[in-house]
Amino acid sequence: MILNTTEHISRYPESFKKKYYKNFIDLRKDFTNWVDSIGQKNNLDWWVSIPASRNQYISQLYSNFCLIETLKEIKSKNSIEHIIVESQALKKIIEKKLKVKLKIIVKKKKNIKNLLLIVRTFFFQIIIHIFCKFISVKKLSKKKKINFNQHIYYL
Repeated sequence: MILNTTEHISRYPESFKKKYYKNFIDLRKDFTNWVDSIGQKNNLDWWVSIPASRNQYISQLYSNFCLIETLKEIKSKNSIEHIIVESQALKKIIEKKLKVKLKIIVKKKKNIKNLLLIVRTFFFQIIIHIFCKFISVKKLSKKKKINFNQHIYYL
């Protein structure tokens, strides 16, 4: 079995995914206690920063925490042949702390999708601008009154 951690969790192998989701729910208190132990107690800025968040769309820390705990559980089964990770630090943790003798490949995520999203949004905005510019829009007369929250504005 190949475990590619650079993909979304839903694409993990089924047996691994079940244990991962269970850990994702069960390990919240352990993660919170761990963050408490490394956190700066009287610094509000630190507590609202990215490392303290469990939101996987903001920080991968909680996902990596659950990933490592799941690997701890299944490392004795030897069902995983090699793992694909996206950071050298995660590779070191898996190799040294878990003492796993697997082939671990570091693969950086490609930002092509983000670039395509930006380009698509840019062209969409240009099309809207052109459409609004050249399509006749009903113009208001100069002396028409418009009422916004009991204030009268003259156009």
